[in-house]
Amino acid sequence: MDKFIYLLFAFIMLSMPTQAKGQLLQDDDPYSMTWHTQSKNCSDSMPCGGGEIGLNVWAEDGDILFYLARSSAFDENNALLKLGRVRLHLSDANFNNVFSQKLTLNDGSVTFRGDNNTVIRFWVDVFHPVVHIDISGDKAQSAKVTYENWRTKDYALSGEDAHLCGMKGTKDSIYMTTIRYCSTIVTGMTLSFNRP
Repeated sequence: MDKFIYLLFAFIMLSMPTQAKGQLLQDDDPYSMTWHTQSKNCSDSMPCGGGEIGLNVWAEDGDILFYLARSSAFDENNALLKLGRVRLHLSDANFNNVFSQKLTLNDGSVTFRGDNNTVIRFWVDVFHPVVHIDISGDKAQSAKVTYENWRTKDYALSGEDAHLCGMKGTKDSIYMTTIRYCSTIVTGMTLSFNRP
């Protein structure tokens, strides 16, 4: 619950990028937030975004996960949904020994630190719908990136779930269908690695 309150505060602070004197916030500003334990689930995520793209980013069981959202991602029932979840696994980051996760309000980024001086920085381009993941460390690592689709079978929405689509008071079930064209969601996803 405490992390939720901190995230709500951080979200409000993101809309105020300057101090009262008009100076940009410094990287070590007191409003940035750092956690030293991994999350239990997505409810402990940090917000990251810009322009049309929004992320919920968190670390869980040694992996980094994020939900991907876009402001125009309506489904067939007119509900604004997350596009899916992406899982990033690094071979030698080992978040069980060393871990920190920091939300920096100055640039809207989320940074993770792990073993071998591994640093993973998430940020979203404000002018283009691009998610950037910068990875650096003392030694080369292999990375596995997996897209996890949440719509794997058809199912009916009813009752409270039907409110997602503005169908309040409907007696009929609303059917969510399986996304059959997942590749159109992640078209253009590029994974590149740069060594310093």
